[in-house]
Amino acid sequence: MASQISGFNSIRHFLMGFLKSKVYVNKPQMIQHLQDNICHEIEEIQPQMLLDVMKNALKRAQSCIANRGHHLVDIIFQS
Repeated sequence: MASQISGFNSIRHFLMGFLKSKVYVNKPQMIQHLQDNICHEIEEIQPQMLLDVMKNALKRAQSCIANRGHHLVDIIFQS
């Protein structure tokens, strides 16, 4: 259900893109190394970054509600 909501998709896409940029830096050659990289990078995510991502998603959701579900032409995607 959550993945069907636009705001959650953008959160998921941001976090997956962020993790992907970190996980593949050392070009793991074995699945175990990839799994280790994934676990390590997830553990390294700072709580403040997650809070900022959630605040940004909430701000977009509030804009969407205020705009009655219509397109948000002036939304700025922040990272």
